[in-house]
Amino acid sequence: MYRRIHFFNGFHNGDIHVSREFVRWIVKNVPAEEYVYSHKNSPKLIMDVEGIAFNNNMPRPDQSDWFLDNDILYINTWFRTIPRIHDKCGCGLQCLFLMFEENLKKLGIELPTGLVQYIPNIDYEKYEIGNARKYLDGVSERNKVFISNGMVMSGQATNFDFNPIIHSLAIKYKDVVFFLSNGNNEVALPNVVYTKDIIQSRNNDLNENAYIAKFCSIIVGRASGPHAFCWNTDNLNKTVIDFSMDNKTGTFGLYMLYPDGFVHYPRNEPVEMGISKEIERVFRHD
Repeated sequence: MYRRIHFFNGFHNGDIHVSREFVRWIVKNVPAEEYVYSHKNSPKLIMDVEGIAFNNNMPRPDQSDWFLDNDILYINTWFRTIPRIHDKCGCGLQCLFLMFEENLKKLGIELPTGLVQYIPNIDYEKYEIGNARKYLDGVSERNKVFISNGMVMSGQATNFDFNPIIHSLAIKYKDVVFFLSNGNNEVALPNVVYTKDIIQSRNNDLNENAYIAKFCSIIVGRASGPHAFCWNTDNLNKTVIDFSMDNKTGTFGLYMLYPDGFVHYPRNEPVEMGISKEIERVFRHD
């Protein structure tokens, strides 16, 4: 038994989210007196993983490998912990699986195979979903689209202003409710809803946004922020539209497992045209 297993990740929200099932497996299967996860983001991100404490004091440099010191196992959950694996697989579940598998094998621990079991699975009951649940009950019969419209910070997609695109789509498709992850009512139309207004959380609401996306038939984003949290077990059979550099990064590699619903557009693809095409296909079957 280890004195402590100390997970850490020096990067962004999505990096923490996609590590959750690997962390959950280790907490359940590798004995330790305590489990800690250090990162620079909100403590809410994976608080549904039971048995793990959070702090934001990084124990080791961002890009360091796994390390055992004084019965404390330090586990870096970042994609580039083993660069040769990342260079081969990119930022996807396969990369994380191979990284965890290789490092655990050095410790005499076998990680079960099968990528599907490591797709993030969010226990929404641990989050602030009460207000959103009430609102969604009231629009249960309507067509719904979730759009992660915030600016991208990680450089894996091109930033652009979503507002005129959303305005045009909302006017064209008045029967569709558009849920927007970011903003302050810049698009003031009756079928445009800003998720913060119905979640009403005082803290990070990425998991709550993912809960709203669970009830939407189409999910749109740029592989960052709220869009990343939509890559979870609830949305594997949805139409998920990704505007980013490549579909491997844009879907954590899940497009290889569930190719039918994932729609990837290069960065220079007309965004409004791409979304409109999928709305026509999903809701109107033209």
